[in-house]
Amino acid sequence: MKQILSKIQAKSLDKITSVYFNIQGRELMRNAGKKVAGVIEKELIKKKSKSVLILCGKGNNGGDGFSTALELKNKSVKIHIHSLYNEEKYIGDSLYYLELCLERKIPITFGADNEQFNCNNYSIIIDAILGVGYRQPIRAHLIPWVELINNSKSTIISLDIPTGLDADTGLAYPLAVESSITVTLGYEKIGMSFQNGPKFCGKIKSVDIGFPEEAINMVKNLKWHKFNQNSVKRFIKKPDLNTNKFKQGKVLIIGGSMGMTGAAVLAAMAALRVGAGLVSIVTPKSLNTIYEIKATEVITIPLEDQGKGFLYFDHLNQIIEISDRSDAIVIGPGLGRSESTRKLITQLISELKVPVVLDADGLYPFNGKLDLLNKSKSDLVITPHFGEIARLDNSNFDYVLNNFPKFMNLFMERYNHSALVKQVPICSFYDNNVFINTSGNPGMATAGSGDVLSGIIGGLLATGIDKKTAVPLSAFLHGKASDSIIKSKGFRGQIASDILENIPFVIKRYEKN
Repeated sequence: MKQILSKIQAKSLDKITSVYFNIQGRELMRNAGKKVAGVIEKELIKKKSKSVLILCGKGNNGGDGFSTALELKNKSVKIHIHSLYNEEKYIGDSLYYLELCLERKIPITFGADNEQFNCNNYSIIIDAILGVGYRQPIRAHLIPWVELINNSKSTIISLDIPTGLDADTGLAYPLAVESSITVTLGYEKIGMSFQNGPKFCGKIKSVDIGFPEEAINMVKNLKWHKFNQNSVKRFIKKPDLNTNKFKQGKVLIIGGSMGMTGAAVLAAMAALRVGAGLVSIVTPKSLNTIYEIKATEVITIPLEDQGKGFLYFDHLNQIIEISDRSDAIVIGPGLGRSESTRKLITQLISELKVPVVLDADGLYPFNGKLDLLNKSKSDLVITPHFGEIARLDNSNFDYVLNNFPKFMNLFMERYNHSALVKQVPICSFYDNNVFINTSGNPGMATAGSGDVLSGIIGGLLATGIDKKTAVPLSAFLHGKASDSIIKSKGFRGQIASDILENIPFVIKRYEKN
């Protein structure tokens, strides 16, 4: 899988390439111009008018625009450059290519005012205003230009990343260029996949501009990758002919409380739907009848609860004994947050030795207590959303949202196990690797969807798939199951049980002998 980069990593790659491989920015910029011009040339074939407008900022992104203009000039394309800044604002490689454009007498105008500017005179607009180095929010004088571009009828091609889109978070403050095509230079940036990044980027084309393969291996921090369909085909296989329900994996669900039994049932059924052979739910005895009715294929293990309707610390030894017979355990869906339940969860995490998926209420006792999670003897997978992971680390939601790569770099330095973070899209963290999910849609924002996901992870772990693979694979199957019902039920009409029922049909596509 090809790596994708954060802002810091993209800048680091430039520096490493220059210092250790003696490939300077000017050469990379020339290569970028050639590759981008090739993309534009192919797009012009589809156009009646062959005119191109290149809008340039004063940084390296603008330099890429000037370099592209020189290549298009060589191809006899009708081009016009407009620089949003006067010539004296340019320095370094950008100035070098601007001066070459002036020498070649390419039509160039300068100025920040766009009131008399008509973008509709051009079949293609090249957005080379702001690149990866952009710092939010976008400056006020650039907003009219972004609006002008977005309101045009031209095909919009952004260089490296759309102007106004944060390369780390996929957020725009307050707006960004809505590109038809984004030609990203060397490696995609993670913000192109996050939040609204796909909406602003349009079709992404990654082009090689000469970064050595050895250079990417020298870039530090988390290694970000996209998890895609090709990865799924390697791990979803038809069961062996001589298998049985015990060999297929045994999952224990520790969850559910008065009013929240559905969460545990969804997790249990999801574990079965991905191939686990036996699934059991540890339940308060007072709720057992509900589980017997709702979960026909699931074994219930009722524990006396004096009618309280939740599991508590006195159940610890019984649960430990039951857990020893399991291949994977899911803790948290609908479990509740009573003080005694929190104490039970904390002790379980310190004692259990089989793989554990810790979700929802299971995470609550560890707010601000990462050290307790690190004491786990099991292969632990936590599945927090932004709010939950912020509380685990004594941070806040907005900070995590606006600084996600930076936050997760520091978080994974302090946390010793695996994590699946429910952001858009889901990201799975294992050691120094991150896998960004490539399936799913907004219809999944519905109660119980996360419980289904935790059950899928537990089910795949129980079948013997290692957690490095099981966690991102679970996110992909979960998203695909939702994607498969959009045609029949749309987005708003989806509920968690719809996703659950479609898991087998998704897996069927990938099963092999």
